[in-house]
Amino acid sequence: KQTGCPLTYIDYPLAPEHTATKNIAMCMDAYKILQAEHPAQSFVFVGDSAGGGLALALAMKIRDEGLVGPTQLILFSPWLDISLGNPQIPIFQDKDVILEASGLRKIAEVYRGEIPADHFLVSPIHGDLDGLCPIAVFYGTEEILYPDCKEFCEESREKGFDVTAYEYKGMQHDWVILPTPEARQAVAQVCAMIK
Repeated sequence: KQTGCPLTYIDYPLAPEHTATKNIAMCMDAYKILQAEHPAQSFVFVGDSAGGGLALALAMKIRDEGLVGPTQLILFSPWLDISLGNPQIPIFQDKDVILEASGLRKIAEVYRGEIPADHFLVSPIHGDLDGLCPIAVFYGTEEILYPDCKEFCEESREKGFDVTAYEYKGMQHDWVILPTPEARQAVAQVCAMIK
């Protein structure tokens, strides 16, 4: 409502019934349909948690297929590395009251299927940002995904990519969906970007 833009929600296939291969194929098909139906429109991809990682991976695949991609990526607490291999993860596991590392790793194994854990389609932290649009990453300092989000933003900026970090002190995983002043602030920032 605040942006005045239409919104399409992709109800993508989930694990354990489906793996990343089917998930990404369905999202690619949906994007191609939207592009065909709205050829004059530009698109902004927004995703949270696993959907944040998916949005980034999808943008990379769209680029690799030579299609016109989104003009902006907005990611909330994105899951960027399904292996959770960052050595700082255990430190932040103790702070995160929502997500738990061992459970995430089990889900990741099912979700990735035959795709290697370090492939950008399931762990976009390992992907190439060349040719992608500006990326905004919102994350909290008390969530298990904090180390990966922070590292992704810092390393991407060092390489010259247009990646902006919005680090919210004291916030938990996916805090932006909660009825808090911090969530309202983040939503206002996002609406300003899209406008």
